[in-house]
Amino acid sequence: MDRRQFPLPPRTPGPPPRPPRPPRSRRVLDAEQIIDVTLRIIDVDGTDAVTMRRLASDLGVTASSLYQHVRSREGLLALAHGRVSDELGPVPDTGDLRADLHEHYLRMHRVLTAHGDIARLDFAAVPSGMGDFEDLEVLLGRLLDAGIGSRRAMWAVDRLLLYTAADVYENWLFRTRTAPEMEAWTTRVRAHLESGGENPFPRVTSLMGTMAEGDVEERYLLGLDLLLEGLLP
Repeated sequence: MDRRQFPLPPRTPGPPPRPPRPPRSRRVLDAEQIIDVTLRIIDVDGTDAVTMRRLASDLGVTASSLYQHVRSREGLLALAHGRVSDELGPVPDTGDLRADLHEHYLRMHRVLTAHGDIARLDFAAVPSGMGDFEDLEVLLGRLLDAGIGSRRAMWAVDRLLLYTAADVYENWLFRTRTAPEMEAWTTRVRAHLESGGENPFPRVTSLMGTMAEGDVEERYLLGLDLLLEGLLP
């Protein structure tokens, strides 16, 4: 058969070619963004939750890209702690040393409390940032000018920081981990002491409920006032 008698139908044109995809834009990171997200993690889940993988996921980047800005998890936590220290601001100077110390450490307690368990980074630590040294210089100067001996002044600054950080950290532990356990323990102990026979610890039993009274700040201020009274009678 002659194919010329039966011409083939014209070909249907195919779809137009797809335009090339634009290159995917990479997120530009900087240290401030990294610290912001690190603190958000700490505020909610604590410092143990901070990992390079978790941080990268929350930022929407790869973990390897973080190492251009911070070398390690420890360095990351140090940057976050430095940011929190900056929130504290300068030591007050109203001319009333005791009132100024009271305000300074109460403000420190509030700032640390707002950031999960970051207060644990103050344990067995030494000043590292310029702000830390500036605060230490001011506090020592104020105490020395008030006639406090050099060793007593240095130890006092250390003890006040340790008390504040420890109180914040314990409150975080109680709030996030041990509150139900403590309540159950109190109930069991009270029931045991009050069950049958003479209670050998009547004062302990009667005052157990006071441990749950008051708020976190009220408890902290009792200890702070005791320390300041001993330092500046």
